Amino acid sequence: MFYEFLPALYSVGFFIGLSIGPVTMIFYLHLLWCLLDGILPAYRALKPWKVWLCLVPVFSLVWHFVIVIAVAHSVRQLPEFANRRVRPVDWDGRRLGLTMCCFNLLAFVPNLGVLFLFAGLLAWVFYWKKILTLHWELQDSQVALAPTEGRRSDDRGYPTMSRAGWGE
Repeated sequence: MFYEFLPALYSVGFFIGLSIGPVTMIFYLHLLWCLLDGILPAYRALKPWKVWLCLVPVFSLVWHFVIVIAVAHSVRQLPEFANRRVRPVDWDGRRLGLTMCCFNLLAFVPNLGVLFLFAGLLAWVFYWKKILTLHWELQDSQVALAPTEGRRSDDRGYPTMSRAGWGE
């Protein structure tokens, strides 16, 4: 009896995912862009605009690995993070991000793909939270933030920033 409605539920879930997925991906990529844009070019492992290459459908499966590694490398090079003696496991999000990317690749495995897809979605949410936390820590430290045109800065040339926004 319930099995009669199963195809309809799959199609509704597909259309909901098709409409919400790209919007959330754009917000996620914008956060990665903001994080890389806020790091001085000397510490960056990837130019911020290259984050948007993740919008290319099949290319993004491989490019996401590059982004995760580059973001972790960039954050690890920053002076305020490099001087920490005690670091929690996966403090830069590299392991979590690579796990997310592997789950996304394994989503194409027949019969088990749905499980890997949900695991990848869950890992993506946790990685997004980790990147947001790193972004907030960088905003609070204000040491390695790249000054850009139109933003107020202090006497050292670094922009004044709070969690509310620039120049606050």
